[in-house]
Amino acid sequence: MRKNRLGILELGERDNKNTQQTLVDIVAYASAAEAMDLKRFWLAEHHTSSTLTSYTNPEMLMTIIAGSTEKIKVGSAGSIINYYSPYTLASNYKFLNNLFHDRIDFGLSKGHNINKLKHDFLNVDKSQNHFELFQKNIASIHKLFYEERENLEEFETLLPPFSGSIPQTWYLSSSYKHLDTALKYRLNYCRSLVHGDDLYDKDYGIEHLLNFRKDFYNQHGENPTVNIAIGVSIDEGSQTIEKMQYNGMTILKLSTERLRSLVNTYFDTYQIDEIIIYDIEKNNEKKIENLAKMVA
Repeated sequence: MRKNRLGILELGERDNKNTQQTLVDIVAYASAAEAMDLKRFWLAEHHTSSTLTSYTNPEMLMTIIAGSTEKIKVGSAGSIINYYSPYTLASNYKFLNNLFHDRIDFGLSKGHNINKLKHDFLNVDKSQNHFELFQKNIASIHKLFYEERENLEEFETLLPPFSGSIPQTWYLSSSYKHLDTALKYRLNYCRSLVHGDDLYDKDYGIEHLLNFRKDFYNQHGENPTVNIAIGVSIDEGSQTIEKMQYNGMTILKLSTERLRSLVNTYFDTYQIDEIIIYDIEKNNEKKIENLAKMVA
């Protein structure tokens, strides 16, 4: 398996009753992923749950993981940008990216509609349309990153360090509907099959990713990084690939042998740079064991 082109998606779920131990486990999982030469370790953000969670906003935990590792890229998948000031997010992620030598990824996510959460807690205007606010915040983040001198001269606004490196920024989506937005704002693209409507084995929109690559290069003079995210439940006794639902996500139940074969097929079919894997296993030792078998 092309392990240096694989990444991990972490949702903070473990079989511990102690959430502090879960945080320790997550850091250990990230360290194991680095030791196995994986490319990325992404943390999901979540604020609605029927059970206790180990973290909500990933930024603090990202900092701990980045400080405990040396080369693996660490990021959010994604930061729910409707819940925060674009300035705060852009400033934090740029600062972290320079602190950790270009190892920070900044995934942009819509998250749940803000009407489902407490507006008083989030300080979000109830009159704002969820998707329109998302688009507005993407534009603001792009301006903060790519118009640095203009912002300083016109608005006396600075994201330290001045002339520092911008984090690799991602549009996270369950479809191909918003590739135009990613293209406009110079965003890399992650297509989630975990949350998408397709059936894993047949995707009618693959050509959109190929066209996105070409258009991105023509417009920005560089190639984007494009990946897909898949969810798995490892069962070494499984002789087939079985689709199952888990917390509203589509997960593939399969052996690590079949997973390795499937990953190679995806690389060839989608012509992508990387694959991000979410393993629903909650026991940390088993999770690391699964990871070792995946990349063997």
